[in-house]
Amino acid sequence: EKLMATNEEWIVAFISKPERPAWFHWWTHKDFKHCMAFKYEPLYKVWISYNWGKNGIDISILSKEQMLNACLYFKDNHNAKFLIAPAKELPDYYIMELAFTNCVTAVRHLVGIRKWMITPYKLYCALKSMGCKEYLENINDKEA
Repeated sequence: EKLMATNEEWIVAFISKPERPAWFHWWTHKDFKHCMAFKYEPLYKVWISYNWGKNGIDISILSKEQMLNACLYFKDNHNAKFLIAPAKELPDYYIMELAFTNCVTAVRHLVGIRKWMITPYKLYCALKSMGCKEYLENINDKEA
């Protein structure tokens, strides 16, 4: 089964080994250390990468080939898992909680989860319980 995300969906990547480990990774699930999101923009036929990391937010524009290569890289080198999650439109006026923000906080707001959680594994479980499907489960299809 080949899946193509629409511009109403985010592809959420869960990564087991970040490029640079952080002090708080010791208490996270071994297969879920970081998360980031990708969204397809059909008008321009590009992917948008949204990555909230220790050094701030990184937003990149990717071609279909670059997106596939990024997914393959994360899957091969970081045991990544991918879920397709619906995008949620935020209200005109919205305040993110300031107590603790991390990659999970950023991604859960993209997909409209208001329940407080801080670990990538808890976000993965929440998305699975919402019925989110796997993305690129069969990576050999080579179609992003």
